[in-house]
Amino acid sequence: MARPVETAFAYFPLDCTFFSNDKVKALRRAYGSIGVLTYIYILCNVYGNGYYYKVKSLNQFAYDVAESIANKQLESVAARVRESIDYMADGVDLIDRSCLDMGILTSKSIQEQYSVTIAKFKRKTQIKEYNLLTPIEHLPESTVNSEETTVNSEETRVNTEKTPRKGKGNRNEEISLTRDKEPPALEDIRTYCRQRNNAVDPQRFYDYYEANGWKVGGQPIRDWRAMVRRWESNGYDTVQNGKYSDEELNALLINISEEA
Repeated sequence: MARPVETAFAYFPLDCTFFSNDKVKALRRAYGSIGVLTYIYILCNVYGNGYYYKVKSLNQFAYDVAESIANKQLESVAARVRESIDYMADGVDLIDRSCLDMGILTSKSIQEQYSVTIAKFKRKTQIKEYNLLTPIEHLPESTVNSEETTVNSEETRVNTEKTPRKGKGNRNEEISLTRDKEPPALEDIRTYCRQRNNAVDPQRFYDYYEANGWKVGGQPIRDWRAMVRRWESNGYDTVQNGKYSDEELNALLINISEEA
């Protein structure tokens, strides 16, 4: 009888510059230690299973994470965990959104790290289900540092709007890092806010991200509509007696979020 092919890892490498990675820093600014611990918890479950982890209910998964990282106010922590998972998908691309919508936790960078690691272990495992890699990306390159791909390789994520590569020497030059081809026009934002009937000020939203080069945590915004929804759900632009001041709004969007 053939020996079963092992897919899980007993351990996985974590980049020594993990906390200085722009995407992790953006996650920390938005959700503090809850967001960072949630991401590490996801990585442990993914690599403990293989290259993806399937959940029946994201809300139940969020509560499981809360029980693992907190010892009080679990309901409140679980809510923050759930929000941080959406932010990983929509804000910083640490989790693939299309897979997340199916209850699958994975990403291109996770699968890249998995491919490199199984090559080192000389395993014959292949990525089949929920494959986010092109065939050539399954072959590890001698220049790849396996301890950098866990987080840093998200910078070369290929999405549905990638353009053709020009040649081997410019392998990643033509890969788009954003889901949207270009920043939205002010009228697009106004239209979307009207459709959602929210209290977000389109002009203020536009001015804020225009001043920041349409980036979050140093990375291009992949989906400006998702950012509008974040402003909406977190009440970034409204309070009971009026709007936040520019200083208050800036603090909400940039400073580390208050933990539960």
